Amino acid sequence: MKSKANVLIIALVIIIIIVAAILIFGNSEEELPVPENGGPNSEETAGSPEVISGIGTVYYVDLEGGFYGILSDDGIQYQPINLATEMQVDGLRVQFSGQVVEDYVGTTMWGTPVEISEASIVADIIPEEPTGEEFPEEELPEEEGEEMFE
Repeated sequence: MKSKANVLIIALVIIIIIVAAILIFGNSEEELPVPENGGPNSEETAGSPEVISGIGTVYYVDLEGGFYGILSDDGIQYQPINLATEMQVDGLRVQFSGQVVEDYVGTTMWGTPVEISEASIVADIIPEEPTGEEFPEEELPEEEGEEMFE
């Protein structure tokens, strides 16, 4: 009989400790102080979208039904959510600026979503002659005296 009572007392003490810990530490969501010097937590920058600009190449990306993306010259992938129809040309060189869309939900999962505010064509496309091969095979060097795939 005493062992059951001891188990119940221990369980009650554990529950009281857990509830006390939740009450003490559970409401620790403090607001970060706003720096006076206008740092990254200041109210001026809070909620303001990042503005980007650059020069890049428009590509048709055949993912999730297909879409047009911009690969900037510095290697960043942008997914324009409002690219003008006349600029939806694979290989077209463009200069662009816009704002990063933070809460964009899409199916493509490619690049940074951007709402284009200005875009202009930098260079027209020079069509390439079709080679018949979508991805040309690279020639592998053979080892001396050995032939590959014997």
